[in-house]
Amino acid sequence: MRGTGSPTAGDGSYERIIARIDLDAIVGKKPLDSNDLVVRRAFFDYFLRCDEELYYRAFRRVSKSTWKSWWYGMRSLLVTEVFYDAFNKLCVREAGREDEDPMGILHEFGRLSKAAEHRGGSATYEPDKAPLRQRLW
Repeated sequence: MRGTGSPTAGDGSYERIIARIDLDAIVGKKPLDSNDLVVRRAFFDYFLRCDEELYYRAFRRVSKSTWKSWWYGMRSLLVTEVFYDAFNKLCVREAGREDEDPMGILHEFGRLSKAAEHRGGSATYEPDKAPLRQRLW
């Protein structure tokens, strides 16, 4: 599948995003300040990038071997308490705007929400191409 990968694969963006979060908080040595806007934005950017990579795999723009590596990286962080809590607190709380926007932010991370359900499994998760919502217009 040469030439079909993500246009951002290997560009260091994950590293730049993670660098905005205190390492001691990531490894559980100190509590994470969930009200810190820089930290919240870093998590949002991280989850957005993960969702984007799930999209690329769903439409086979990423090879199986590359995807296996990417999924292992995503899963290794999603199983940590700090990342899973941040996902739930940030994404689900922000999705509470559903009365303003019926799609909510959870739709933004629709593929990642489905993938997070498989974070404890040992098999490589494969996202599907199914649309996450039906357009109303």
